[in-house]
Amino acid sequence: MLTPRLCVLLWIAASSMAAAQVANNLRFDVASVKPFADPVLIMSGVTTQPGGRFTAKAATLGDLVAYAYDVLNRQVEGTADWMTVERFDIEGKGAEDAAPPQFKAMLRSLLAERFALRTRKALKTVDAYALVVARGGLKLKPSEAAACDPPQPPCSGPVTLVGRMMAPNVLMSELAKSLSRIMDRPVVDRTEQTRHVAALKLDWVPDETQYADWGPGVWAKPNSDPRGPALATALQEQVGVRLEPTKAPIDVIVIDAAARPTPD
Repeated sequence: MLTPRLCVLLWIAASSMAAAQVANNLRFDVASVKPFADPVLIMSGVTTQPGGRFTAKAATLGDLVAYAYDVLNRQVEGTADWMTVERFDIEGKGAEDAAPPQFKAMLRSLLAERFALRTRKALKTVDAYALVVARGGLKLKPSEAAACDPPQPPCSGPVTLVGRMMAPNVLMSELAKSLSRIMDRPVVDRTEQTRHVAALKLDWVPDETQYADWGPGVWAKPNSDPRGPALATALQEQVGVRLEPTKAPIDVIVIDAAARPTPD
């Protein structure tokens, strides 16, 4: 006889499997895939709009896989040069109320159908940076106890611009994740700080090692003062943390097979 607890566990497992199946079956209602044909590459990237509209402009297969599996470009390993060189324009239309998880699931389906994409996850130890507390301690004060509770807006990672990060309340782990998206190596949080801190505002002058995953054109609109400090200096002076070289395991998406897309 099934106990009430076992019934609940079975129901949760069945619901999780059903949700995963739904996500795996999501597809764009209509989609167009074309080779990028403009003679000059100014900007590339993925955008989504209300009404279920998805656009990828001048995106490589590596870019598309990174978005679809919610990883950085450096966490995608391909098997042929064309996967990171040849670019494509994609237009898709999905459900009116599609949110980021649904867009990613629909793109995964499109990549499997149009690019014959097959992938697997792997764990790889790579060069990284450790985010640690600098001598003198954090410069930011702990957030108020209820800073992230209703009716306050929920806390999330910092808003990241070119040479600027801002957040009213943020975890050090979220800062590390945001730094990973602009640095030439992943950043892991080793500050041992588990509370939110308040009023993060980080300004620095980027260099050529940063923002590689943001695609071409990102430098056109810098948000920081060109006379400002380098990132390492800004982290110590404005936040009270620093970056140390280290090794760290990260998840990677390995492309086992893919083909150039079939023409529309």
